[in-house]
Amino acid sequence: LGTVLTGEVVRLEQIRTEGIRGITPDMVAEAKRNGKRYRLVCGLEISRVEGAPTSIAGSVQALLVGPDSPFYALEGASSAVELKTDVLAPVTIVSRDPTIADTAFGLLADSLAALDKSGYSPATGLANP
Repeated sequence: LGTVLTGEVVRLEQIRTEGIRGITPDMVAEAKRNGKRYRLVCGLEISRVEGAPTSIAGSVQALLVGPDSPFYALEGASSAVELKTDVLAPVTIVSRDPTIADTAFGLLADSLAALDKSGYSPATGLANP
């Protein structure tokens, strides 16, 4: 999705991952007592100078969020994308209770768009330079 949104190739080695394995039931209970929830959040930041990317850093990590976060109210398979730019206030798009078809279509559409931007050719299996 980051590649599609930014036009920049985002490689796995540019993404720091920290899953939910370190979150214990006690941590969840403590968060609940404090009115917070854990959410698995993916992030991407691209720094640019004069329009050219200077660094790309991504992450996937469990974050503790409060009621002021757009991610707080998400339930089940629902998801959200929050876009932050240097011009606009944050813009959030929410998908509530997606069906299998929604999820599969989104994955397919994102994959095709990413391949298209990379110059990938299905005929050769290679990206064009």
